[in-house]
Amino acid sequence: MSILKTLTTSTGDFSGLKRDPTNQSQPFPTGVDWVAIYGAHTNAKRLAVAFLTLVVWDFVITIDDSVKFFWAVRWSVSKILYLVSRYSAMFAVAAIFMKTAMPTPSTEYCTAIRWVEMGSSTALVIAIGFAMISRVHALWNRNTWILTGILFLFFIHAITYIIIMSYTYAKATLVPTNPPFTGCCLIPGFRKTWAIFIPAIAFETTIVSLNLYKSWSMAVQRGFRTPVCTMLCQDGIVYYLVIIGTHIASLACILVPSPLAIPVLGSYPSVAATGIACNRLFTRLQRLLLSKHKGQSGFSTHDPWSSCPPEFTFGSDHIDSHSTTTQEVEMCKTKKRATAHHKTPLRPEIRLTGQMCDRND
Repeated sequence: MSILKTLTTSTGDFSGLKRDPTNQSQPFPTGVDWVAIYGAHTNAKRLAVAFLTLVVWDFVITIDDSVKFFWAVRWSVSKILYLVSRYSAMFAVAAIFMKTAMPTPSTEYCTAIRWVEMGSSTALVIAIGFAMISRVHALWNRNTWILTGILFLFFIHAITYIIIMSYTYAKATLVPTNPPFTGCCLIPGFRKTWAIFIPAIAFETTIVSLNLYKSWSMAVQRGFRTPVCTMLCQDGIVYYLVIIGTHIASLACILVPSPLAIPVLGSYPSVAATGIACNRLFTRLQRLLLSKHKGQSGFSTHDPWSSCPPEFTFGSDHIDSHSTTTQEVEMCKTKKRATAHHKTPLRPEIRLTGQMCDRND
């Protein structure tokens, strides 16, 4: 019998965890495999520590990039989204660890910490959602129909997450813990929390599908390749695999009870994965857009959203004959010289959103 089935009685609740407070000689109810439960509880704390360490480590090693590419520039949408995602991830993962590891917490503590975790994770979901929407919006040349569709999916995703998690936490029952157990033992007040993963998976799949289709269409059918498009495609695939992997793992642990359910669900791996992925997505794109020289990527940021294709491609100081012809480059140079006096210098706070012109424009 699995751990979750051990905790669940025939009535479908967790009353097996509750003990008679007047019977002090029986600190734990009988008929429950407490050794297995304690082992799963310990593994959940270990995973929470591991995820917190990973997020803090990623936070520390990217401090220089944070100062250089975001704090040193003017306020913009990308800067706000970056800061919200960066610090909300820290708060959320720290709250998850504190909710799991605090010895003999009070009722007030457990009530406060679960809402801190809820608010931080919600801010993170919204920040990464708008970041991915802005990337697709730019890649699809500000297509109104595409923007409307993905905003609708994101609205369903965010509202479903907020409503279900808020209701679950509001109706949750706090069960007192006794040593050697630590943290807040919360009995969920809603039995179908798995529903939050359905809109999330649908939204992420739509985002990566639009990303891949447009990148393939531009690169293969039209021969239009830039480091920005390549990076958006690569980052989108990696992000999708990481996030979908954590979502599927959590969903499987909810629907299929197993010894891994308590460690996985108790450590919330999707929160840490989303925080790190969001931090890296913002930083990589901002580094490419704000680079002041043609480095390994060979991409000049003088006018990154121009309809003119870049003069260089990855790892080369020569024109890529597969994506750009000499005549096209010369035409773009002439166009730039003719309109140079009408253009203002590129502001350093390049936003994530922008218009990527089609080759046919």
